[in-house]
Amino acid sequence: MKNLITVALLCMSSVVVANPSAPAQADLWVNARPDVQVAVVRGAAIDTYELSATISDLRTGKVLSEPRLIATPGKPAQVQVGATGADGMISVEFTVTVADSGDTATYSSQVKDNGVAISSQSFTLAVAR
Repeated sequence: MKNLITVALLCMSSVVVANPSAPAQADLWVNARPDVQVAVVRGAAIDTYELSATISDLRTGKVLSEPRLIATPGKPAQVQVGATGADGMISVEFTVTVADSGDTATYSSQVKDNGVAISSQSFTLAVAR
């Protein structure tokens, strides 16, 4: 989405944040029920990994955000997208950390309603070759 600012830094944590000056995009997050699909693949450069996510609304099927990051093993890559400011404004925060071996990555997330956590999950996923 063109209303996202993407920051991909090697050797540091990566963060993606929604553009707060985009009220039309914030409307998509009102009472959303986020579904987060995450994939991690080896990057083109040595010791880099490409993380991609698609966050869609389970109610409407609309894609809310498609963050893309570059990460290095052992360094958490963090994504923060969504909206705050009133009850029903939903946001998603998640962190993906590629294991030092490069074979797996851990994922943990929180869905928030106006900044208050309403659900969370964690899992380990395989890194695609």
